[in-house]
Amino acid sequence: MKLLFRQKIFAFFRSYDVYNEAEETLFTVKGKFDLGCKLHIYGANGVEQGLIMSKILSFFPVYEIYRGNDQAGYNKIGEIRYKFSLFKTNFEVDFKGWQVEGDWLAWDFVVKDKDERTVAVISKEHFHFSDTYSVEVDDSQDLFDVVAVITVADLLHDGKHD
Repeated sequence: MKLLFRQKIFAFFRSYDVYNEAEETLFTVKGKFDLGCKLHIYGANGVEQGLIMSKILSFFPVYEIYRGNDQAGYNKIGEIRYKFSLFKTNFEVDFKGWQVEGDWLAWDFVVKDKDERTVAVISKEHFHFSDTYSVEVDDSQDLFDVVAVITVADLLHDGKHD
């Protein structure tokens, strides 16, 4: 399945839309004012699906991933942790057993599972007014998790981890 992940240009806080090949919105990610970084993920129907929140006191960036919403409550499913590397951007998705490896500019990423199978390929599209990524996802069951990974990858690329 192919996705397009696009940052909204004229949003006061970070905001993204995720589209399928037919250009239908699958997810919307909206930043909210809070201590640290806090982004809510909404499904196509406008109902909140989850939350990404940065840990404030950590040496390297760590993002906590939650499923749920304000009404039903949030359930922490795990963390996405930056792993130090000199020439690549690497991080791990502890709740899926995924490893994410980016190129030295942090524009392109490959997401692999614990058996080294490719889960998603994320490529930055250049010559757009806002950050835009093309994403090839192997399994549509993983869409929420892939959206969380892309969001964190963009935050790490832009240095927004506080």
